[in-house]
Amino acid sequence: MNSLVTLRNVVFTANQSIGFGGAIDALSCNLVAENCTFTRNSAATEGGAIRHTAGVTTLRSCRFVMNQSALVGSGLFTLTRCALTANQAGSYGGA
Repeated sequence: MNSLVTLRNVVFTANQSIGFGGAIDALSCNLVAENCTFTRNSAATEGGAIRHTAGVTTLRSCRFVMNQSALVGSGLFTLTRCALTANQAGSYGGA
């Protein structure tokens, strides 16, 4: 897992997935998002805004507003200066 994905100043709005990760489904990489906004994204299973497996997720100064997943939230993320508003998951997570 040597890949690094870095996103800066990106807006993700109203994306949908019939599976995982409404806006982003990251597999086997390290993910850094800075000054990004995730609004009204949804996934049918897990990770309304982001699903990330097998890597480190670092989120800095990001906003998450009204994202949802039908089942569960996704992942362990390191958050710095992020705002979480009205996000939901069907079972658990959904911060």
